[in-house]
Amino acid sequence: MPRTDRRRRPFATLTTLPLLLAAGALVGCHQRPDQTPTDGAADAAPFDAPAGDGIAPLSLDFTATGCDTFDLGASRCAGAAPLTVIFSPIGSPSLTQFLWDFGDGTPTSKARAPTHTYTLPGSFTVTLVGDGASGSLSRMHTQFIVVAVATLGQRCDVDAQCDTGLRCLCGSTADCGDAFARGLCVVDCAPGACASGAVCADLWAGAPTDPAQAAPYQRALCLSACADDTTCAPGLHCRQLPSGGGGPAAAAPAWVRGCFAPVPADVGQPCRSPDGTLSAAACTSGQCVDLGALGLCTATCDAAGGCPDGSACALFGDGRSLCLQACAADADCADDPLFRCQASASSTGALGFTLVAPSAAAMVCAPMPCQADADCQPSGACTDGHCHAL
Repeated sequence: MPRTDRRRRPFATLTTLPLLLAAGALVGCHQRPDQTPTDGAADAAPFDAPAGDGIAPLSLDFTATGCDTFDLGASRCAGAAPLTVIFSPIGSPSLTQFLWDFGDGTPTSKARAPTHTYTLPGSFTVTLVGDGASGSLSRMHTQFIVVAVATLGQRCDVDAQCDTGLRCLCGSTADCGDAFARGLCVVDCAPGACASGAVCADLWAGAPTDPAQAAPYQRALCLSACADDTTCAPGLHCRQLPSGGGGPAAAAPAWVRGCFAPVPADVGQPCRSPDGTLSAAACTSGQCVDLGALGLCTATCDAAGGCPDGSACALFGDGRSLCLQACAADADCADDPLFRCQASASSTGALGFTLVAPSAAAMVCAPMPCQADADCQPSGACTDGHCHAL
């Protein structure tokens, strides 16, 4: 017998689907971020299902990868802003054309597996329409994407990504240098004013007199408290920073551990600018002294302390008391060619030193003793029994 000709009922093409979406003909009104849905995962019925003549019914669903977390039971993709995800359709092979509505007011996409970035916090409904030779079908998941606000110490690009009361320090609107690939959510502080789990770090020290010339981070900030780098957001380090609330550092500052970018430099690191000048603003302590070939970030200290962990207070022959980096071998001092790992009272003269108690360090990186210029070359010269920068 001749085979009966099965003629398919007309269906909407992708050229008309945007109009149907806008009119609510497929899945209802477009849901804006943060609206409360009537159903946690509403699925629209097909608007052009094939006739019941033995042909398998169409099916359509979708998933996403790139989420910080994915709740399979609730069909929910969650993460911090900006959240970039790759959507993928799941369903009948006959569905070959697709239209995605990401729910955040951005343009729709006709890509089969589009990549989309949600830049701001909120809950977003995602809708997919599939079209093919056997008909068309739509699928909607309410609150499918949940982008959380960034809390204190988390990374950000703009203020709107941070929780209420916080701002985005060194985000996309402020140039803070290469050390800040992204900003972090912070709030200004005064001593004792930070919430539980945060510390008040005084990065004011060393800032230029003219506030317009200061870096955006040169102020007193509430930062996330930390024990090590693993407790900090990506790109941040658990730093030892002066404690305080927006004024000159005390004679013997206290130190707190907070998550921050790798600037300014820690005590014991170089601070001489490329033009040869010493840069106090390059140091967390606001003190850069003319020691070694590269200058040294340090802090004033006394018998009661004042030095961060990993350094010790040294009383020099010229009367200064400065924090020096603790060491166990010369290799620990290799950043500066004019420093050597030395024990207390290792030499005399203006740069001879004695370690001041209390300190667990037995040796520190200090200007090396010399008898002639040849002992300090090619980076320095011998003066008063110690190597100095040329």
